[in-house]
Amino acid sequence: MHFKRIIAVCAVIFSLALHAKVKSIANPTVKIFHNAKIFTSDTNQLLINDGGIVVVNNYILAVGTSQQALSYTNIFSEAEIIDLEGKVMLPGFNDSHVHPFDYFSYPQYGGNGVIANDNSFIPGPGPSFQEVLDDIEATAQVTPAGKWIFAFIGTQILEDTSVSRLAIDAVAPNNPVVLASWFGHGTIVNTNTINTIGLSLMEADPPGGFYGRFESGPLAGQLNGVVKEYAEHAIRRYFASQMTDQQLISLFEDYALLAAQSGYTTLQEFAVGIPQERHLDIIRQANTVLRVRAHCFPMALDEECAVPSDFSPAVPGSKKYAGGVKWIDDGTPIERFTFLRNEYEDAPGVFGMPNFTPDEIKQQFERAASTPLYLKRRNQLMVHQTGDALADLMFMKQQEVNADPSFWADRRPRLEHALVLQPDQIQVAAQYGWTIVTNPIFFSLPDLWNARLGPVQEAGLWPVKSILDAGATLAMGSDAVTVVRGPFIDLFFAQINPSNPAEAISLEEAIIAYTLGSAKAEFKEHVKGTIGTLKLADFVVLNQDIFNLPSPDAILGTQVLLTVVNGEVVHEVPGSIKRTKN
Repeated sequence: MHFKRIIAVCAVIFSLALHAKVKSIANPTVKIFHNAKIFTSDTNQLLINDGGIVVVNNYILAVGTSQQALSYTNIFSEAEIIDLEGKVMLPGFNDSHVHPFDYFSYPQYGGNGVIANDNSFIPGPGPSFQEVLDDIEATAQVTPAGKWIFAFIGTQILEDTSVSRLAIDAVAPNNPVVLASWFGHGTIVNTNTINTIGLSLMEADPPGGFYGRFESGPLAGQLNGVVKEYAEHAIRRYFASQMTDQQLISLFEDYALLAAQSGYTTLQEFAVGIPQERHLDIIRQANTVLRVRAHCFPMALDEECAVPSDFSPAVPGSKKYAGGVKWIDDGTPIERFTFLRNEYEDAPGVFGMPNFTPDEIKQQFERAASTPLYLKRRNQLMVHQTGDALADLMFMKQQEVNADPSFWADRRPRLEHALVLQPDQIQVAAQYGWTIVTNPIFFSLPDLWNARLGPVQEAGLWPVKSILDAGATLAMGSDAVTVVRGPFIDLFFAQINPSNPAEAISLEEAIIAYTLGSAKAEFKEHVKGTIGTLKLADFVVLNQDIFNLPSPDAILGTQVLLTVVNGEVVHEVPGSIKRTKN
């Protein structure tokens, strides 16, 4: 108790000193919000009814009741007073896993491509190969030679053994063609594409990637047009290289604006296909409205992921910073590239496979471990993991590199997705400091997971409640690709988890994961993720009380009325917020 009193006294002294310092700031911008229902994401005081906050420039100076907030009008005579009329205020949502750029960015922003079909079948098996060929043929007839043709595909085509580049060549002889799966793992190209991007028909598989090949006949050993994993990412790099800086800048600006309107105040983004130096230069030039953490996606184990000084993640209030090195170590259950302990329910004898060899996976940990602790944010290890067998392999290699749990806890490695993670693995993840980034939108596919995984592996499917119970950090990300879905669909599925109902979590737990958890995932919980004194002024105001809804699905009708980033309003629905001057 004596220690707690000392802390309390120090807090009071610090607060008085802070107020004196703030009063000395020349012409501060002050906003006082009151009459709000504030969900803070801080479990010490999770909910404040009739609450208020005082924002000075880009920080929150005070949090309390409306009366306490309004008392600051005696200090700040020029403050703007915002009456929220009982509306809900939350910390800004932090999308810890998002992809603004992908194949289909090229026809939209690059200009030299057309899309031959729609994506209305998502997330189903999609059209047959013949149906897509018909679409490609019709599109090719009205598309100039040399212009790219793209089409969405699903599992029906990826599982069709008759698929090859030759059939596409026959219907589009003068155009490069790319058939891309809706879930990002599985691509098919024609011969024109192979030639255009500079591959040979006998191209060797890249590290972490695979090419399908003709197995017999005069073309035996040649590429058949099927492209998987890091071989696909090389094609993404090609398309990024064909786009101008201004086209990519526009892409990022548009995405950030839509994200702000949806309630995000931070994007932790993976621009798969854009090399690090150019990636950061694009972000540097873009007016991204909200905060952006740019992650590095190297194509080789020794590729540099340098972070220049103006992107240092150590600057507390920075809006643009970099950190994290991402590896995709397996695929997904959809194309059966998730690496599993037990065989696939619908494919006996198939267990999936890792993208990298055990030695290469060990090198990923060695790279992270060799980084000095003070640079831990820049080279944070981030691994796409969907299978429990991959988790076994990863944890083994992690401990071979360094068996001290505290060593890794300081570096906060991240499991991205953790689609299948068994109870024993969750305990290891918690012990070794892993942050688990989950994507509730994918909880919505129980029939697909059941068909692939069966009852044995489903027990460890999307185990978010177990992750929280084990004391590990849970973060959330949309895993959206080129489109902004907003956080409320994720909050809905987190509450019901139709793929594994026993692992459903409360709305409050889901919001904390999407705010404070995502801040912890990027080492930023000391400056954001909660609404609290001296935290960055990143928050949103909603049109409805999401804590008093008739059913979980009612949250899908939520609209963001106000988004504030760094103390600045970056989105506001006209007429929704009542303002006066002191």
